[in-house]
Amino acid sequence: MSTTGIILVILSAFTHASWNVVSKRDGADPTSYFIRALFWCALLYLPLFIYIQTKITYTSTYSVCLTLSALGSGFYFLSLGKAYEKAPVSIVYPIARTFPILVVTWAGLFLNEKPEISGLIGIIIIVAGCFVLPLPSLKPGSTGISLKLYLNSGTMWALLSALFTSAYSMADKVAAKSYAGLPTSSAIYMSINYVYIQNAVSLIFLYSIQKLQKKEIAHTPLKYAIPSGLVFLVSYFLVMLAMRIDSVAYVVSLRQISIVIAAIVSMVWLEKKFSLPRFIGSATVFAGACIISFWG
Repeated sequence: MSTTGIILVILSAFTHASWNVVSKRDGADPTSYFIRALFWCALLYLPLFIYIQTKITYTSTYSVCLTLSALGSGFYFLSLGKAYEKAPVSIVYPIARTFPILVVTWAGLFLNEKPEISGLIGIIIIVAGCFVLPLPSLKPGSTGISLKLYLNSGTMWALLSALFTSAYSMADKVAAKSYAGLPTSSAIYMSINYVYIQNAVSLIFLYSIQKLQKKEIAHTPLKYAIPSGLVFLVSYFLVMLAMRIDSVAYVVSLRQISIVIAAIVSMVWLEKKFSLPRFIGSATVFAGACIISFWG
């Protein structure tokens, strides 16, 4: 990967991990939290969005990809919220981020992006680390390595969110390639616009689902909702910029360094206990990310 791409993705990973951990704090309703944060994202960035409309052009490729991505993002937030309702962040988040291997498949089939052997090894190591992270211990049986840990509604929703993420990531890569030749300033405008609409549609989607199910949208303190709304756009905007210059498989794989951040913060802040599997899983993900960064 390029140095610029690595920096952009690592910054994105920090912001992405932060709002995922906040969504699972004590007493929080994850889906309501997503709705509140997306609302503030739409509101706070609205003046910038309006200004950008005078600076960009909606090509057919860009518009189609944006539509598909926005819908995929909506389903992603819905699935992730359901997963967080069923299981801890330290289990859901790693499994939800196992989509790099799916992206490699889609990228090879549709974009003719085939990673180097070293890059593929790094991706496989990351996915392996994702499945080690949720283990309560390394001993076989009900208290350690067991299929019951994965065969439940929480992990099923997490895997579904991974599927939706892999799908909309492909659309995002195609969109990023469509304006890769533009000057940097124009590319920035196009990326911000793309992520803003993606989040706005996700907000409408989640709000509509919540109302159809006649569920109350729980209150989220402004000290959580506003900062999260601000980083929602920044987090994926950085990824869109990275996709202009690097392989989508490498970008989404390196971004899984956020798993390490989320696992550590979750142990310290939410679970308040050390876990050997979390440590080993985090180290494995980190090792895979390093292979992609330096040899991929």
